[in-house]
Amino acid sequence: MKNVLDRFLEYVSVETTSNEASTNYPSTPGQLELGRRLVKELLEIGLSDAAQDEYGSVTATIPANRKGGPVLGLVAHLDTSNAMSGANIRPRLVKYQGGDIALNESITMKVEDFPYLENFIGKTLIVTDGTTLLGADDKSGVAEIITLAERLSLAGLPCPNLSTGGANYHSRYEFIPLEDMERMVDVLTELASQLAGKEKV
Repeated sequence: MKNVLDRFLEYVSVETTSNEASTNYPSTPGQLELGRRLVKELLEIGLSDAAQDEYGSVTATIPANRKGGPVLGLVAHLDTSNAMSGANIRPRLVKYQGGDIALNESITMKVEDFPYLENFIGKTLIVTDGTTLLGADDKSGVAEIITLAERLSLAGLPCPNLSTGGANYHSRYEFIPLEDMERMVDVLTELASQLAGKEKV
């Protein structure tokens, strides 16, 4: 079973930089490529209805094994910002001990610019070499969703259908635009609470 970190490092290797000038949907072919990889992975972990539509959206379902449970969903987006290159990302793990982080010979992540860094002393951080984006927005979310799907599928935990979309519920996992994720915080909190309670049994 893969962990979140391994998946994340795999996903950032695929360039999915968005292109605002494009008239295609999705706007760049890398998003379709990553989507195809995700479908393959979801099928391998047992989600038999995993699919990618003509627009690049990936969906899959873990069927409920009890009646009357809430319909919940996990959503993340595959594209990354075009503010900086998302090609040839070279991630590096840093056991953070405090202070500035040198990304390369000329670029340093400074605590004075990012004071919240000090909150992560003793943690392992993932950084780039300073020449590209990392792509954590939102490939970290994608990695978390796929990992949770694998654990729920393989562990056979009581699991509702997972979905979102405000008033438009689909009973699907979805990897769709960022705007469709806004209502998920309460739902995900409830899911985490239910899973935490299950682990204590």
